[in-house]
Amino acid sequence: YFDKPYYLAPSDKHAEEAFALIREGMRRKKVAAIAQTVLFRRVRTLLIRAYDEGLVATTLNFDYEVRSAEEAFDNIPDMKIEGEMLELAEHI
Repeated sequence: YFDKPYYLAPSDKHAEEAFALIREGMRRKKVAAIAQTVLFRRVRTLLIRAYDEGLVATTLNFDYEVRSAEEAFDNIPDMKIEGEMLELAEHI
C-alpha cells in the first residue's frame, strides 16, 4: 500500500527545534505517525517515519486502489520448469 515517499525537513530556523524533538521522540519510541494532507488537490493519507536527520512521509493507497495479487496472477498458467532451463535461471 506504500505509494510515493516525500522527505520532510523544517521550513525555517524557528521550526528546527520542534522538528528535531518530534523526530527524536519518534525514533526512540520506534513509532510512526499517520496523517492526512492535501497533495495535488487530493486528500492523501501519509505514513511518517524518522529517517536519518529528517522524516519521510510516504503516501498510502487505500485497499480499493490496489489490485489484489490473486486478481493480478489469475491468468498465469501453472508450469513445471525443470532441467537446464531451471539451472540457467538459478545461475542468472
